[in-house]
Amino acid sequence: MLNSLPFVQSTGGIIASSDLDQEIRATLVSMLIRSVLDWSRDSNIAIVCVIGSAFFGQEDELHFPVSPDFSMKRPIQAIDLTQTSIFPKFIRRMVSKAQRFNPLLREASSLEEARIVYDLYAMNMRRIGVTPHDWILYQSIFMKARANGWTRFVWAEAENGPAAGLILMRRGRMVDYYALGSTELGRNAQMNTWLCAQQISLARAEGVKWWNWMASPSQQVHDFKQQWGGVEKAYSIWLWKLGDITALKRLPPAQLSFHFPGYFVLPYDWLTSPG
Repeated sequence: MLNSLPFVQSTGGIIASSDLDQEIRATLVSMLIRSVLDWSRDSNIAIVCVIGSAFFGQEDELHFPVSPDFSMKRPIQAIDLTQTSIFPKFIRRMVSKAQRFNPLLREASSLEEARIVYDLYAMNMRRIGVTPHDWILYQSIFMKARANGWTRFVWAEAENGPAAGLILMRRGRMVDYYALGSTELGRNAQMNTWLCAQQISLARAEGVKWWNWMASPSQQVHDFKQQWGGVEKAYSIWLWKLGDITALKRLPPAQLSFHFPGYFVLPYDWLTSPG
């Protein structure tokens, strides 16, 4: 299997210069997808998955040299920071609640501090029944991306300890909300909300256009993001079936998830269909 983005669910799309002529982009998109498919066939790849973007290249599918065998759109929440200047009243109330605890904003500058943020995230994911990605993934992100300003591991400190943590990915005029976690104190004191408000305000001050909430692993997470207002957008998932997927179809969804953590592997209807 070949997947264009193995661990980022809603940050995709073909990367190109922002001033690229649309006709040239269409030609390059066609060439790129054809090259990917040709290489995959030569490499005995049975499934090719390409993740699109909710923000760029919405017309790319029109220029694919071969139509995908499957496509779907997945919704996300996003805030246009050039349009929104004030948080909703409910969010402001939660931020005020957190401020009573006099939180301090911290940013990780070492692996040890980055691990503090990761542990908050991992604990939170387990609490809502979602398996967190391994530390080795976030360790790699921190080590490779922080020096260029492409990621931030931040946390809110209250009552002499970490109360909420947030991992952000940065690219151009976009910030991706990647992972959030908190202690029981942090949840009760609304430190998650305070921390997000701090980072959204900072992103706006730095000239960022989009705060991308990304896809949601649970209804609880979706509801938290929706409270901030903003707009709903959607990104595409495209699949090409290039070879025999009989072995993959024998695996139930739980087994597919175990063997391909973080990947979009097969749509459910392919698991039961004879084709």
